[in-house]
Amino acid sequence: MRAKEYLEINKERILYFDIVKSAIDALGRLRNNKIETEEYFNRYLFADARYAAQKEEFEVREGEVNKNYAYDVRMYIMNAVSSDESFIFTYNIILMQKNKYFYIASLNFCKLKEINCNTVSEIERVRSLYKEDYPNNNLMCFLHDDDNSLYYEEKQLVLNKDVDWWLSAFNEAYAIFDNMRLLLYEPFDAKRLITEYKNKDKELENTIIEIVKYLVAQYDYDLSVKQKKEIKLLSKLIDAHFSHIKKLSYVDKITELENVLKEKEEEYQRIIKTKDEVIEANYQKIECLSKDIESKNKGLTIPQQNLFYYYMFNELGVNFSNSKKKDWAKIISALNGKNEEYVRKALSINFDDDPTINDMRIVATTIDDLFPRIKEKILNDIEA
Repeated sequence: MRAKEYLEINKERILYFDIVKSAIDALGRLRNNKIETEEYFNRYLFADARYAAQKEEFEVREGEVNKNYAYDVRMYIMNAVSSDESFIFTYNIILMQKNKYFYIASLNFCKLKEINCNTVSEIERVRSLYKEDYPNNNLMCFLHDDDNSLYYEEKQLVLNKDVDWWLSAFNEAYAIFDNMRLLLYEPFDAKRLITEYKNKDKELENTIIEIVKYLVAQYDYDLSVKQKKEIKLLSKLIDAHFSHIKKLSYVDKITELENVLKEKEEEYQRIIKTKDEVIEANYQKIECLSKDIESKNKGLTIPQQNLFYYYMFNELGVNFSNSKKKDWAKIISALNGKNEEYVRKALSINFDDDPTINDMRIVATTIDDLFPRIKEKILNDIEA
């Protein structure tokens, strides 16, 4: 059993738990280095031996475990690491009571673990099997694992991410998986560590979830019969959760597409509905442009032409009361070649408008010789 799992399972029965856990976390980072492990013990965990050697000169160091319970803390540490073969240096130091201050008799109720030229590589192998060989600063450290390498090669073809992105994915996934195993005895709580995981980078989030899923599904190193049942249940809970989410995502996708289609339809209807407003908004621009072009051609503008036809048609007994403007527009458009819709709008004549009165004078002057009676009618309407 891993030292971390022993602590989690037995935390209610361990005095000075926080101190013990902090020491094991620190020693875990040093476990493949015998010299640094010994230095840590001498610095923080042998205050009792140092007191026995120094007595009068003894002063407590910052971070050092109190001399009155330093021995108890070492015993709790030894119990936690006794089955964790990656802590062989820690275990032997405690068993031998090895320190640089004062000789303390070795503990004779346990057997020392063998240390040889292969010990460091064995520690590294066990760390790897425990999936505790993280965090790493080099992606290749993760890709030495065949499963990691296969997953990376397949996903990189699709994701095409840089080395730092993948390093972050594996480091984060290993950390989550590490914490999940501490809660195997509560698999529903362990499940939430990954089912509730969120990341701003959604591709990174999905990748981390996938890595954790296969780590949980494949892990079986140094597990008791009970732990094997717990991790199997955990794997099923995770699969069930994400299978359900995947099904929901299909439904959500369909709903999303339906909403987009509805929005596009509403947008189309708005465009159709506002067609006349758009024409009206551009009417003045068209009218000004038309007047400018027509003035250059020295001909009557559309409003002036419409006034001419208005008086001519009225002379023939045709007016807006007994006919429709669209029929007028059809004839006038055919005669002058202008846009029928534009001509129809220009037939809405405001006789009190100053520009219209000015146009009436121009028309009256134009028809002076040929239609003097109509001219008089126009001038009378201006004076009215």
